[in-house]
Amino acid sequence: MVNLKEEQLFKLVEQGVKGNANAFMLLCRRMISDLKKNDEVLASKLAQLIMDTNVIRGASNSPKPVPVDGDSRRSLLQEASISGLTEEPIWNEDIAKKLNAIVKERENVEPLLKAGLEPVKTVLLSGPPGVGKTMSAHWLASKLNLPLLTLDLSTVMSSLLGKTGNNIKSVMDYAKESPCILLLDEFDAVAKRRDDDRDVGELKRLVTVLLQTIDEWPTTSLLVAATNHPDILDPAVWRRFEHVLNFGNPSAPLIEKYLKSQGVSLPLSERLSLLLEGVSFAIISRLINFSKKNEVLSNASFEGSLIESAITECGHNKDGKYNELLILQFYLEGNSNRKIAESVGLSHPTVSKILKEWGVK
Repeated sequence: MVNLKEEQLFKLVEQGVKGNANAFMLLCRRMISDLKKNDEVLASKLAQLIMDTNVIRGASNSPKPVPVDGDSRRSLLQEASISGLTEEPIWNEDIAKKLNAIVKERENVEPLLKAGLEPVKTVLLSGPPGVGKTMSAHWLASKLNLPLLTLDLSTVMSSLLGKTGNNIKSVMDYAKESPCILLLDEFDAVAKRRDDDRDVGELKRLVTVLLQTIDEWPTTSLLVAATNHPDILDPAVWRRFEHVLNFGNPSAPLIEKYLKSQGVSLPLSERLSLLLEGVSFAIISRLINFSKKNEVLSNASFEGSLIESAITECGHNKDGKYNELLILQFYLEGNSNRKIAESVGLSHPTVSKILKEWGVK
């Protein structure tokens, strides 16, 4: 015999009648957890039932239109369906481990719900530009087969903060309608410290509303926030996110792995990774793309163009390798080894050795 408390049943029906899907789901999960102690079969059936998105969302046959700005009528969201990625991203071990853990939880919702638990719902990505934060959101959408909705918070900020609040609320409400990944880019544009005296009270209230919305985020979707400036985030923000992934510029071994995946030869990828250490993947990708185009349009060597681009990009920061870079530069200009040796004041065998190490001779 299943025993439900009168108060528990009343609250469940009340929230269902009001159409409050989030509160209804929370009460269902609590009830399932209690039932599991006495009737595991029924608990399992109910857990399976609430996984049905039509039940969870109360979906209708007429989906809501994509939210737009009230004045400009421009769409507030970029919506994309990502079926697969052209290449597998390269992350350090810690980032890869956390991302795979998120996917594992989202792919195993049923056993978690049966145990009265929820899969991860909120993730914060922190780090400088170009290190893979947006790529991570795309990767999650691809792995979980969910549409990716992107809101750049810096673009919806307005001098009329009440309007900004309405825009954010309409986006969040839209994203709750069906399973998705919602990416809040430039998260720090809104979620600033509320103790900053330079900010007006309306912005502080906006932060409070945003935090409350995160607290109410439904289990069926994943909320991902990305920031380049974690130092200005409100302290209360950090507690709202179940996973925080701190990205940094790639190490030399990761860069070497990436260069190899782009067709750069072993000797060159090894040496070039040392030159490019500390440079973001976004910049490295740009250099590779330029070099590939140069090979097609100018009949130039891909690897030669890549070396030259890398030297231009960051050679000035590698004073300890000045001679090596100077030798490479002379070589790329078509000078002979003997001429290069005379120019840099080194022996001919030394120049040949350095070029061999770079894989260009």
